[in-house]
Amino acid sequence: MYYALHLDCSKSKTDGDFEGYSYDSNSQINTANNPKGQVWWQSIDNTNFTPVLGTDPKRQGDPKHVSPVVVNGDTVWIAVRDVNNPIAAVTLAIVFGKRAATPGQAPIASPFQNSAAGAIAYVQTTFTATQLTLQTPLNSGWYQIPFPTVTYPGGGSGHVSFGYYFGASVTYGDGTVRQFGVDPEMDVSDYTGGSTK
Repeated sequence: MYYALHLDCSKSKTDGDFEGYSYDSNSQINTANNPKGQVWWQSIDNTNFTPVLGTDPKRQGDPKHVSPVVVNGDTVWIAVRDVNNPIAAVTLAIVFGKRAATPGQAPIASPFQNSAAGAIAYVQTTFTATQLTLQTPLNSGWYQIPFPTVTYPGGGSGHVSFGYYFGASVTYGDGTVRQFGVDPEMDVSDYTGGSTK
């Protein structure tokens, strides 16, 4: 399966937020602009994409409501664009949490492992622009960042719904720099992982 998180940003925004999810029930779905804002897409053939479904049909693909469930061999990427302003460059950092070698990995477990993971109970995998191939699809306006193919070390359940933090520094054609970030984990309302009290 192929999964793509599309994130729209805006040069006019200085609060660090990507554009919010929006869905037009009166328009044809499965286009680059419906839904739009922050959207998880999925495809079997890497050609025809549909939003990742959730429990709310009016929030298809919304990362605050849905998370892809990936398995070994799946492909995932993140893409950034500004529909109103040309982007010259993107620098990014992505952090995934994971439990290494733990059967039934936690929901925030990273599906993207690296050699530094080892057997530590809790570690994080961080990818930066120097570790990833940054691609700009021809005439599409998207800056596309592919991840390594999903793979799990020894242990683990073989599939996981994952959480992440994604930060991007976007340089526009006129030299303006804006920074954006998204952390869907912080948006869930049913978190029961613990308390500071």
